[in-house]
Amino acid sequence: MSDRKRLLTIIFAFFFSGITMTLGTFDNSRASDTSKSGIQNDKKITVSTVPVFKQAVTRRFRAPGRLQEEIHHLFFKIPGNMVSIRADEGQAVKKGQILAQLDQKEAVYQLDYEKTKLEKSKRHHRRISELHEAKVVSPDEYADAVTELNLNKTLVRTAELRVGYSTLRAPGKGVIIKRYFDFPTAVSAGMPVFSFKDYKDPWVVTVRLSDELIGWINQGDSATLFFPAFPMENFKGNISTIGQAADPIDGLFEVKISFSAQNRLLKPGMYAEAEIVHVDPNQRYHVPITALSNMQGMAGRVFGLGPGSDRAVAVPVTVLFFDGPDAVVDADLIGFDRIITQGRQNVTEGERVRIVHSESNN
Repeated sequence: MSDRKRLLTIIFAFFFSGITMTLGTFDNSRASDTSKSGIQNDKKITVSTVPVFKQAVTRRFRAPGRLQEEIHHLFFKIPGNMVSIRADEGQAVKKGQILAQLDQKEAVYQLDYEKTKLEKSKRHHRRISELHEAKVVSPDEYADAVTELNLNKTLVRTAELRVGYSTLRAPGKGVIIKRYFDFPTAVSAGMPVFSFKDYKDPWVVTVRLSDELIGWINQGDSATLFFPAFPMENFKGNISTIGQAADPIDGLFEVKISFSAQNRLLKPGMYAEAEIVHVDPNQRYHVPITALSNMQGMAGRVFGLGPGSDRAVAVPVTVLFFDGPDAVVDADLIGFDRIITQGRQNVTEGERVRIVHSESNN
């Protein structure tokens, strides 16, 4: 019996030892898992950041356009037979220079005739005035003489104008853009003989802009114009007119840019490309394109960090436009001093991050 008891004691001790070891292993495993879980919970996402900053926006964009026909049509004010044309297309002319001439024979004859009548009426008026002072003629006879004198003066002035109208002169210093007649011929009053551009008058290029761009420009904004006809030159101008309503057909707004031609011979209808520069005095947020995430159209978000904070906060943004590597956005970034760029695809709301690279404002 003693041997049997001794055997049972050994078996029980061995069984109890196995249970103890198993429980110890289980406890160690739990401790290890708990330790690993703690390490995992403390792990931070590595990211790069840039400072949050605002600045005035200078926006540049290009638009095609055409040189508009902002020119003067020169014509005779009276009909007649044009006997000479003294200017050619592209010719520079001075103010008052004779450009074309009508046959003046009839007009000169009429002027001489009216002047003769005027001299006669002057003599008659002097004689009647003397008789009127002597109370020899009636007041009605004197009034008739005065009326006749004034009428003849008017007829002389009209005849002088007709003679003057038979000569077409340059209204200023400029250039002949177009000559409408190759040789002298009969013309009607108001029929264009030349198109003329005064050097003092600005040239105008008309461009058409979408409603997305029209809100970014103001009258007076600067523009640079490029013409294929002058590949080595550009022309500086300013926006002079902004259309107040869109074209009902294409929905575009007409914008006129005035500029000096620098004595270059431009021709209406020439193609031009305009680079318009608008300086917005309002401060706008600039963020790198690499900071944008979850973009749907022009709406998305960025992750911001507050001063001394390592927890990422998602901030909704609306992209106004892209400016090179940056996006100009409308957003409420007050209270944030940094924006996450590299690594933002691994970041979620409220997650802790570790900054491995941080750019400065310099």
